[in-house]
Amino acid sequence: MTAATNTVLTESTILKAFSWWEETLLKEPASIGNYSYLLFELFTCCDNLTGRGSSAWPRPPKYTHQVLLGTGCAADAPKEDDKRARQLIIDGHQTIFGRDVRDLDIVPNALEDFHNIERVYGEHYQKLREIKTRVDPDDRLGGWFRPLSS
Repeated sequence: MTAATNTVLTESTILKAFSWWEETLLKEPASIGNYSYLLFELFTCCDNLTGRGSSAWPRPPKYTHQVLLGTGCAADAPKEDDKRARQLIIDGHQTIFGRDVRDLDIVPNALEDFHNIERVYGEHYQKLREIKTRVDPDDRLGGWFRPLSS
């Protein structure tokens, strides 16, 4: 389970992220802590040079850095550990950024079902659903977009 958020990195954000990480390592069972991570990706992106309309994902303006949170557990871990790992990600966003996970800018390759897909794709969401309807009207391929008839 991973979630990536785009943000301006402040000292406060970095310290809160490390605090979240430390809490995860020290207070959670090893079956979760050993499968969790915190990564900072600095200067990994820039504004779209050809405009927001040229990409399915209209990344946020001034998007430069990412904070990636990951939690998980061993395949043979109890189901409770899997549920707890998932909740740690959801709560982690609130702890670090002070906002609900649905209100954050998420990198599409890190989407989870608790993210706001419409917010991630912004003004392109409806167009992507139209394409999905045309290409895969029966939703045989699955994915984040549902055909318009769904």
